[in-house]
Amino acid sequence: MRNDLVWTVLAFLMILPMRRALAASGIYTYVWHRPLFDIALYVVTVGVVVATARSLQ
Repeated sequence: MRNDLVWTVLAFLMILPMRRALAASGIYTYVWHRPLFDIALYVVTVGVVVATARSLQ
């Protein structure tokens, strides 16, 4: 259970600079629904973090 919390917090911290970079580069102007895009980006990031953590164990 503790690993899940660590992975989700790590993914959240990873997504913050990604969101800032997307906003600064103007990519969000091409996104239809920004909150939905952000949630999808977060889910993909959590998946990458979990897959990486499991492969390192």
